[in-house]
Amino acid sequence: MSTRVFISYSHRDAGALERLHVHLANLRREARIDAWFDREILAGDVLDAEIERELEAANLFLLLVSPDFIASDYCIEREMQRALERHDQGEARVVPIIVEPCEWAAIPALRRLKAVPKNGMPIS
Repeated sequence: MSTRVFISYSHRDAGALERLHVHLANLRREARIDAWFDREILAGDVLDAEIERELEAANLFLLLVSPDFIASDYCIEREMQRALERHDQGEARVVPIIVEPCEWAAIPALRRLKAVPKNGMPIS
């Protein structure tokens, strides 16, 4: 059974998203994960409805945390908020991935989770 992964990111961090897909390629190939992000929404689909459906279907949430992610009301208030609600209910797991130096630890909801890479140091 494959893990359904929701990737939350700022569109300004498209490069980090592309690298993440490279790292996840073997897990996808082995059908261990089924990763989804908003660029998979098809033309004509209702954006909010598709995102809502995926927020409810995911078992794992990967948050690509950067200054742009933190600045995005949609990422923080919609996607991260719902992911954390499901995490707190034991329905899913949320993993913050620190992409760039930013004040992520100033956000109590993020600070309480173990972030990656090691010690929450940014990838860049």
